[in-house]
This record gives sequence, structure tokens and C-alpha cells, in this order.
Amino acid sequence: MSSLKKFFLYACLLLTFVFSPAAHPQDTHQRATTIFVEKTAGRASYEVNAKHVDDLLLALNQIFARNGSGHPVIVLVDSRLPAAEIWNVDGVAGKAQLTNLRFFIAFRESEMMSEIKRMPAVRLSTTRDGDSLK
Repeated sequence: MSSLKKFFLYACLLLTFVFSPAAHPQDTHQRATTIFVEKTAGRASYEVNAKHVDDLLLALNQIFARNGSGHPVIVLVDSRLPAAEIWNVDGVAGKAQLTNLRFFIAFRESEMMSEIKRMPAVRLSTTRDGDSLK
């Protein structure tokens, strides 16, 4: 197993432990689901709970059916992928009716990750009027 795969496996386990609500032994569905988006052969490939999936929407629909819309989902996105991949995964999760997602960018070189805090969209403008952008 490559060092990158080991890093992401450990990161997924750590994030699942740290960010999932305390689960009772009989209530194992409360564990967070981890999605890892990696650049493979020039395109994005997906792993859900460390298992490769070809159809991300189908996998996320199954998670929704088992756990409901508020089920915690942790998304690790390889830093080598375009930033738009974050919104791609978010859109697919929205189609699957999953609403409780946290996004992290995983930096392969340093074996670090950083959480992405998203805010509502605002209109993009390149003109300045005083101190505020319009």
C-alpha cells in the first residue's frame, strides 16, 4: 500500500472517530461516511469508506436510504484535482439528499489536510467602488 493510501486511510479513520457523534454499540449507522476523491489516470476516482465505487450517486443514495439526510459525510479531496471537484461531489450528494457534509483538501506532498469552510455564493465582480467590491 502506498504511503498516500496509508495516509488517507488513517485520515479517514481519524476523521470518522473525531467528527462522528458518539454511537451506541447497537447504533453503528451513526458513524460518519468518508468519501475520498483522488486523481487517478488524469481524472477523479471515488472511494466510499475505503471501497472504490464507479457510481458515486448510487453509493450516496444507498447511504441516504440507510441513514437519512442528516448522516455525517466527510469528503477528502486530493489537492491535485480542480477545485470544482468539491462542488461536483456536493452536487451529487445533494441529488442523493445528503445535507451534512464536511470538505477537506488533502495535500499529498505534506500529508496534511485542511478543512474548506464554504459560505453562500456572492456575485463576482472585478470593479471596485471605494472599499467594497460590487
